[in-house]
Amino acid sequence: MTHTDAAEDRPPLRFEHDSDEWVFPLTAADGTVEIVRDHPTRYLRVEPDAESGQMRPAMRRGRPVYVSLCRDWHEAR
Repeated sequence: MTHTDAAEDRPPLRFEHDSDEWVFPLTAADGTVEIVRDHPTRYLRVEPDAESGQMRPAMRRGRPVYVSLCRDWHEAR
């Protein structure tokens, strides 16, 4: 096996789940580690009703709209 063959045999990404911290540490083949949360936080978006002024769920195409606060949250180590 040549050095090139060994590099091709390595998985491109290794991951594990840290349930105590609620994260997935993702390790690239070059050793770079990125931390990704295991459950993104989202909130229901609300808006005032045009007639009554009271707050109601925002709807798009008949479905409620959510705001994902941690959709792209990650941390490189």
